[in-house]
Amino acid sequence: MKSFITLISFLFCTQILSQVASQVAFDEPQKLKPFHEHISKQIIEKPNFNTEFLISESVIQSWSNSDWRNSFKSKYSYDENNNEIEYLFQNWVGSDWVNSWRKACTYDPNYNLIEELYEDWVGAGNWIFESKDTYKYDTNNNMIEWIYQEFPDSYSIYDFKESYTYDANNNIIESFFMTWNGIDWSIDSKCSLIYDENNNRIESLCQNWIDPNWINNCKTSRVYDINNNNTQELYQEWSNSAWMNVNRYNFVFDANNNMTEYIYQKWLNSDWVNVSKYIYVYDENNNMIDDLYQKWVNSNWENNMTAYRTYDINNNMIEMLSQKWTNNIWNNFRKSTFSYLQITEIELAQNIIRSFQLYQNYPNPFNPSTTVSWQSPVRSWQTIKVFDVIGNELATLIYEEIETGYHSVEFNANQLPSGVYFYRLQSVECIETKKMIIMR
Repeated sequence: MKSFITLISFLFCTQILSQVASQVAFDEPQKLKPFHEHISKQIIEKPNFNTEFLISESVIQSWSNSDWRNSFKSKYSYDENNNEIEYLFQNWVGSDWVNSWRKACTYDPNYNLIEELYEDWVGAGNWIFESKDTYKYDTNNNMIEWIYQEFPDSYSIYDFKESYTYDANNNIIESFFMTWNGIDWSIDSKCSLIYDENNNRIESLCQNWIDPNWINNCKTSRVYDINNNNTQELYQEWSNSAWMNVNRYNFVFDANNNMTEYIYQKWLNSDWVNVSKYIYVYDENNNMIDDLYQKWVNSNWENNMTAYRTYDINNNMIEMLSQKWTNNIWNNFRKSTFSYLQITEIELAQNIIRSFQLYQNYPNPFNPSTTVSWQSPVRSWQTIKVFDVIGNELATLIYEEIETGYHSVEFNANQLPSGVYFYRLQSVECIETKKMIIMR
C-alpha cells in the first residue's frame, strides 16, 4: 500500500511533532497518500465590507536563472452554496499548463464533506480513478468515520479507517485506527484524550493493540495560558515501562494572541537542546507579513528560510515570496500569487445566513499559515480547534462569543510536521469538522 508506513508512523505517534519545517515556501502539492488534501476555497470576513472572497486560482513560480518561471497552477470551482466542488492541479510543461490531477467533492444537506474523489490525468482527454476519502457524521455534525480507498488497476481496495467518539461537549475522547485485512477491519491502535475545564486538550495517550492488550506507545501533554493559547507541548514515548522525553515546543504569543515565536527542542543527554525556531511579524490587521526560520548551529541561531506576504485592501493574501539564506544573503526561491472571486452584496442578500457553515481553509496545502473561515446564523459562544489524525488537540483558534455573520481566523501551524489535520467548529447549535494539510 502506498505510503502505508508513513500513515502508521503518524497514527502510532512516532514523533508526531518531532520535526519542524526546513523551509517556509510552498512546494508542489504532491498527493501524500493517504494524507492528501489539496488547495481549497477561502471565504474571508472583511471588516467594513459586506463582501466575501473565494480563491479562484493560485500560481507557484520558482526562481531560476535570474527570472521567475512557472511551476504549478491550481484552479477552483464552487457550487451555489460556495462549497468547493472541484480542484484542478496543473504542471507547467514547455510553454503551457498541463493537467496533473483533480479532486471532486460531494456534500450532505448540512454542508458536511462526505466524499473526495481523486483522479489522475493520463492524457488524450482521459482521467483515471486514484483514490477516495469517505466521511460519516453524527447528528451533531461530528465526523465519526473516515475511510480511505485506493484504485489500483481499476478496482477499489480499502486502505484504512478511523472512527471517533465524542463527549457531551463534542470533544473527541477516543479514536481508533483500523486496517483492512481483506475480509474485515482490524484494529491497530487507539488514542485516548483528556481535556481541561475550557475544553483544551491537555493530554493524548496513544496505544497499540498487541493481542490481547493495549500497549502504551506515546503521549503528548500541553500547557495553556489564560487566553487558552498552547504555550508548551511535550512529546514522550513509552520505553522500558516508563515515559521518556523526546521533544518539546515552546510558544510565545502577542497581545492579539498571534504566535510570534516558537522554539523546537530535543531531549538529549538528560537536557533540552535547541533545534529550530520561527519568528513571525504581523501588520495592524493581524495579517502575517513575515516569518523567519532559523536553525540552531554551534550554539547560535542561523538563518535558513524566510517568507514575505502581500495583502490587498480586503486582507486577501495576493503574493508570498520565499527566500533561502545562502552565502550570507537572502536569495529568491519561490513565489506564489493568488486570485479571488468576489461575492457581491446582492449575492449575499440572496444567501441569507440560515445555518452554521465551516469553510475549507485556504491556502491548503499550506506552510506555515492558513485561514479558517465560517458563517454563524446567531450570536453564540463558539470554538474552533485543530486536531491531528488520531484526535490529538493541537491548537485553539477561537474561544469566544461570536456575532452573526461571516468570520475568519488565521492558523499558524509552524509547530507541526507535514500531514493531514482536522479543524472543528463547535457551538451549542453546531459541530462541524473539515480536513487540512500541511506541506513542508
